[in-house]
Amino acid sequence: MLVKQKEKTMINKLNSVGCGIDKDGIVYPQLQNGEYDLEMGNHISEIDNEEWFEQLSEQDKEVVNTYK
Repeated sequence: MLVKQKEKTMINKLNSVGCGIDKDGIVYPQLQNGEYDLEMGNHISEIDNEEWFEQLSEQDKEVVNTYK
């Protein structure tokens, strides 16, 4: 699902971990109101939390693997 917010296009929602990922591989946490915290983005390669990766659904893993 494509979500547009504040001139930043989110390529895909990672519903299983409550985040969005943009075309550059930056992952943003999703807020309770459905928007993304654009101040808290990290590149997918910088995420070293194994639990986060374990919680990814199969569909979300496919998306994430395109950035690794």
